[in-house]
Amino acid sequence: SMWVRNDGGNEGYEGLFQHRSGDNSNQQGLMTPSNQINPNGGNQPNDVMGRLLNNGTIITTPGNSIPTGGAWTHVVQRYEGGVLHEILIDGTVVAADNAPPNLPIVSDGAWRFGNDACCGNRFFNGAIDDTALYNRALSDAEVAAIREAGLNGISHTRAFIPEETRLQTDGLVGHWTFDQARFHPTANDSIGGANAALTSMDSGSDWVNGQIGGALQFDGGNDQAVISG
Repeated sequence: SMWVRNDGGNEGYEGLFQHRSGDNSNQQGLMTPSNQINPNGGNQPNDVMGRLLNNGTIITTPGNSIPTGGAWTHVVQRYEGGVLHEILIDGTVVAADNAPPNLPIVSDGAWRFGNDACCGNRFFNGAIDDTALYNRALSDAEVAAIREAGLNGISHTRAFIPEETRLQTDGLVGHWTFDQARFHPTANDSIGGANAALTSMDSGSDWVNGQIGGALQFDGGNDQAVISG
């Protein structure tokens, strides 16, 4: 689950939040293939691609799923072996396939925000906010709760959410709020300590206002935040 603001100019594959092994045998996460060929057919600008185990299963949304123009979009990729593999945009399923059973989710390389570490320039131009990683597939109700109530009790409408109505965190293994102060060198994981180091970024200017609190701004040139180890 993550919030994304697409600032445009993404003309190839760009990573949103994903992992790729050094030999490309394993890849999981979300990216925007932009004007590359889309399995749904044709060139689809501003769409979203979800991958599991490199070419094990790939799904891509229709074009303009994360439109430019300053709007924030809530993006969720969810997988349950043999049951579902889907991408939801603002709470609605827009892409799905027949999920292979028992597909292993292998992390043998760094997870990155704002970059797909493959094949040259695959940096995202836009901002990323409030990203959560679970070890299970979220239900429709949980996706709606994340979108409407956030994970810290502050909704994207800036309304305070009472403690008793906040989202339960069952299965939550990573949560990056991007609410760090200016000049902070990492985007901190409040759950598992998998902090993402700002790489080729300006910690003075790349912390910006987000959909919920702060966010990180990526320039599409060489900005990324890297979780290593």
